[in-house]
Amino acid sequence: MTLTKRQQKTLWVVAALILVYSIESLLLAKDIGQLQNFEAQGYTFDSFILLHMMQYAMHVFVPIVYGITNFFRNKRKEGIVFRGVFSVLLGITTLARVGERQFRSPFFYISILLLILLIYNLNKDEPSTGEL
Repeated sequence: MTLTKRQQKTLWVVAALILVYSIESLLLAKDIGQLQNFEAQGYTFDSFILLHMMQYAMHVFVPIVYGITNFFRNKRKEGIVFRGVFSVLLGITTLARVGERQFRSPFFYISILLLILLIYNLNKDEPSTGEL
């Protein structure tokens, strides 16, 4: 199965997003200061790790679903409904990420940039190949 350049770009951006979120989750989960603050509020280590695992899963869910549908598209052009649904989902994901307000983390800015790049790549016009 050969992929178009657009599909390849999308899959690379999704892979980069997963990498960024993975590194960020790893660094947050091993932060002893955050753990001490969390335990001071009466929570356990298990709930601390569970919180970071759930946050990671919520971050990567929409990009992974978009990447999988993009991979199995077989050179078909997306319809307006496909673009609209995924644009809204990726937009909500971006706004949720902005709402986290982790301004000291470089991963915050990188993930927002990659999400915007995914939205742009989804909505840019593909050159016509002349095939139906």
